[in-house]
Amino acid sequence: MYQVIPTTKGYLGVGLKGENALDKKLWLMSMDEKMQMIRSEVLANDDLSTPFKFIQLQNGNTLILAQHETEKGKQSILFCLNNEAKIIWAKSFNMEGNTLFLDMSLTNKNEIIFTGKEFLKGNLSNDNDKLVIMKTNLNGDIFWQKKLDLGRCEINPKNILVDNNQNIILNGTIIEANDGKIYSTKWFGLKMNNEGRIINKLFINDFANYNYAKNMIPYKGGYLTVVNNKNYFGEAGIIELTNDLSIKKSFTFDGSPMLFSGIETSGENIIVAGVFSNTVNDYSPGYILYNPENGTIKAKSSTNLFKHFFITNVLNMPNNSFMISGIGYNENEASDVYMLPFTADGNSACNLNSYDLNQTSLSLIASQNQIIKEENCKISSEKLEFVTSNAGYEMVDICTAPDDYVVNPENNTNWNAWKNNNREAFTIKAPENWLEASPNPSHDKVTVSYKGLSGTDALRITVLSSDGKIIYSEVIKNQDVFDVDISQYPIGNYFFNLYDGRETKVVKVIKE
Repeated sequence: MYQVIPTTKGYLGVGLKGENALDKKLWLMSMDEKMQMIRSEVLANDDLSTPFKFIQLQNGNTLILAQHETEKGKQSILFCLNNEAKIIWAKSFNMEGNTLFLDMSLTNKNEIIFTGKEFLKGNLSNDNDKLVIMKTNLNGDIFWQKKLDLGRCEINPKNILVDNNQNIILNGTIIEANDGKIYSTKWFGLKMNNEGRIINKLFINDFANYNYAKNMIPYKGGYLTVVNNKNYFGEAGIIELTNDLSIKKSFTFDGSPMLFSGIETSGENIIVAGVFSNTVNDYSPGYILYNPENGTIKAKSSTNLFKHFFITNVLNMPNNSFMISGIGYNENEASDVYMLPFTADGNSACNLNSYDLNQTSLSLIASQNQIIKEENCKISSEKLEFVTSNAGYEMVDICTAPDDYVVNPENNTNWNAWKNNNREAFTIKAPENWLEASPNPSHDKVTVSYKGLSGTDALRITVLSSDGKIIYSEVIKNQDVFDVDISQYPIGNYFFNLYDGRETKVVKVIKE
């Protein structure tokens, strides 16, 4: 489940549901005010990839953004649901090349702003991405579109906002390639007018966003955002930005290794959602409740519930209460969706570990000199037909009584010692050559060998021709070595694209 929003009848959730990591359908969940399931449905006829955002309209309808892979490449699909959570129309957007929209926002003029990226089909690397911005009406009809070149880099747009003056504010990360060997990571923020012209920009070195939940919000005439160091776990921070995207304040919380996932305001407090480290191999959902006026910090996590957890949503609820939701799982178990509500004071029906945190300043290297060039952009759209089917589910209470206790201090007494001894504890590294194809060149069969993450039971192999057309695609289950027959294809270059549920790798294969 990737997001939850309140509705007039309760709550609406959206996510992906499937029997394995690659077989996934768009999952729609309608819940009452007590978060008891009313309806659970999936799209029956097509696999879709992550929906990052959905918006509730004043007429009770809801818009959902998702991705769809076809022979033409990846399309972004906009669904419109009525107030009964039924799909009433769907429209796809596509380009010449693969286009991926990651976010959308509603203006106060009932227009939709999209942001995303375009990357070339069949490309061996991801360092030719282009940033895409588009504005449509509520029916998905396009008003204008922009494509921006930020240099040789991989682009990961994250959030998009529209302020009261109809200015567009978006943020994300770029990974710049240097001679194909050395890479630098930058957080970026752009402010544009209502027609997509850049007004202000900000780039911060060595910080990336590994966030699923909301990570940029309006705050005191400017904005708040959360960032994480490129080393993935431990160097997390909060940046307060002015209206023109200059840094007003930046700080972090020392006292427990954390990965910040989202940020929200609740009354006078700032809620920072994240996962806490309890041992080298365990991390669990939690929050920091921070009051900027008096400097009080409360931090807790539900360490007894899960072995691993990542947060997909932080949501304001009535009376300044809040909810954190996401995916939790233990070793060799299927992942489940969890909803963890907290009171305005941060209390829960779950057993919670408490953390003593200290606020410290964060050192950042910022620049506004990044060169951005505008290019021609052509996005087309078409209407699509989809059907839904009922989806099974099981709901259980995971907590029964309040019982707060203090975490064992052995694992959290010395922040610097933990950081120095476990720098790579949360960096999942696949072997350097985790995908091999041989013989290469070949004239008939190519043997593909997968040596990646353990526990993977399904792989998606996609073969693209040199002009980017998908000529073969299959999900391989419970096989680390398998053959692909290319004897019927013309002589030339082909790109074998393998996805293991977490990472994608492409190998160039020559047909003789």
